[in-house]
Amino acid sequence: MGLKEYFSNKIGSAQRRADEPGKDAVVSPSLPKIPNQPINVYSTDQAMKLSAAYRCTAILSGTIASMPLLIERKSNGYFSLDEQHELYRLLDVQPNSRMNIFEFIRNMVCHIINEGNAYIVIKRKFGAVSELVLCSKNTVFYDILHDYYTISDPYNHLYGRYEPYEVIHLRNNSLDGGYTGVSTITYASRIFSIAASADNQNLRTFQNGSKIKGLVSGKSLSGAIGTNTLTDKQGKDVGERIEEQFNGGRDIAYISGDMSFQQLSINPIDAQLLGTKELCVLDICRFYGVHPDKVFAGQLLIIKLLK
Repeated sequence: MGLKEYFSNKIGSAQRRADEPGKDAVVSPSLPKIPNQPINVYSTDQAMKLSAAYRCTAILSGTIASMPLLIERKSNGYFSLDEQHELYRLLDVQPNSRMNIFEFIRNMVCHIINEGNAYIVIKRKFGAVSELVLCSKNTVFYDILHDYYTISDPYNHLYGRYEPYEVIHLRNNSLDGGYTGVSTITYASRIFSIAASADNQNLRTFQNGSKIKGLVSGKSLSGAIGTNTLTDKQGKDVGERIEEQFNGGRDIAYISGDMSFQQLSINPIDAQLLGTKELCVLDICRFYGVHPDKVFAGQLLIIKLLK
């Protein structure tokens, strides 16, 4: 066989495999594909899809950002607001041309919690501080050994090497002695993965409309179930025909006299995984240090008591 024929066969077989539906394909083409189990949560994008994590982050960042950050000067034994200070506008009104102070602090706290570190570059003009720029995520590299920052931030047009006095480095809880912070998501990745898997199981249950499931088996003349009266191919054909009828909206499907259909059912409480979801919400609140009532977790407990 020549090289041309060899590669032609390889390409043709790969194309045929691509055209065939995968094992994880959803039956209904109108429904999106459901993620496989288990789900491991390590990134911010994955964690923010959990309602408790999103709410905890919003509570912490929004509460801290709403607190005033003022500059006061002591005069005659009393502190009074110093509106003439060069940092007053940056810390109270607008730290840079793209954000106000509320947006700046809120996003800064989000970076500290969910990314582990927040980097703020101090821009100067004629020796005075002109702007405070919050670097975008994954654009800063901190060299611990040589103590300098390498920044490549196309969104804020920041490039090059920066010395420690040019960067405000805010850290989450650290594991290396305080040099770099570790995100809360990294610490809580196990409980986040459990919560995401529980949500995914609920999605699998309700996305297909809690479709009925069951077993098709053959019945011999003696009354015994599954005694060589129905081959695997015949059972598969009958099962596909029943599933097609159910998907078409029929509630009752026809089965011949030599076959029987046994429905499978599960406990609705187990299907909804309410107990697991409640524990996950409480654990997520512990990691973020937010009271469960702030994320409306108390309502689940009240409903359970009323039942």
